[in-house]
Amino acid sequence: MLYWVRSLKGSWIARIFSVLLILVFIAWGASSALPLMTGGVNAVAHIGGKPVDLSIVQAEYQSELTKAEQTGVPDLATRRQIAQTALATVLRQQAMSLEEQAIGIAAPASAVRAKIYAIPTFQTNGVFDQAKFASVLQQNNLSQERFLALETDNLRANQLIPALISGVNAPQELVSQIFSFISQARTAEVVNIPVAGQPTPPQPSDAQLQRYWKNHPAQFTAPEYRTVKIVVLSPQVLAHNEPVSDTALQTLYARVAAQQSVPATRSVQVITSDSPATAAKLAALWKSGASWTKIQEAAKAAGASTV
Repeated sequence: MLYWVRSLKGSWIARIFSVLLILVFIAWGASSALPLMTGGVNAVAHIGGKPVDLSIVQAEYQSELTKAEQTGVPDLATRRQIAQTALATVLRQQAMSLEEQAIGIAAPASAVRAKIYAIPTFQTNGVFDQAKFASVLQQNNLSQERFLALETDNLRANQLIPALISGVNAPQELVSQIFSFISQARTAEVVNIPVAGQPTPPQPSDAQLQRYWKNHPAQFTAPEYRTVKIVVLSPQVLAHNEPVSDTALQTLYARVAAQQSVPATRSVQVITSDSPATAAKLAALWKSGASWTKIQEAAKAAGASTV
């Protein structure tokens, strides 16, 4: 067999097979590397033709999850909501970043640094503390690069969003409707009329009675009755005319006995021990006629377990 395989090494069949095998491995490697070069493996979405990396969404999710865990352990529905919110936040930030780049909005590094240094959470005695800064970021599952990117995006957004909404006024009709829905009130006046102080109404005329009777016929209609003859067929009635022999009863009982019987159950108490010597000692105590309570006490003293 081995000689036959070796003899094929120099044949055209073996050479063609080797070339095909090499081509298959080249195609396999290219297909695995193509998504890595195009950013398709870790991209959860594309904004403006640019991929949104999965690691950014995961970092945002971990940050929001840490905040939620401060008030308790979030359930599965809350975790899903946090994940959706994290994805929406990252997509919104990416879209805003592209728009800011398109119109030339920038955030200088000095402005970002000054804003971070002014945050009281990162200060000790009114001075920026690098160790405290790193500790707070670690507690919120944020890297320094991610936090700097977020603050840079916030500075850019503060230059764009106020400029867009500063001159926008809501229509007066919309303002009036919202104000009415929230603040509008009603004044009601109630008059208390005692029933006992009211005069007795006059007797109705025949025409009024006829009209009321025609409008409410159900109040003046008696329920209909029927005469029914009932024949009762029950075992008590038919048993006198249908005698059953003992043989028939035994046959019927044997037919349904399997369905009517209840399996017997037993209650078992077991003592287990990892030591053969302890097990043998307890077995000898049981054979000597000791009570179960005494054996349980001896087992507990010897370190055995009772089930």
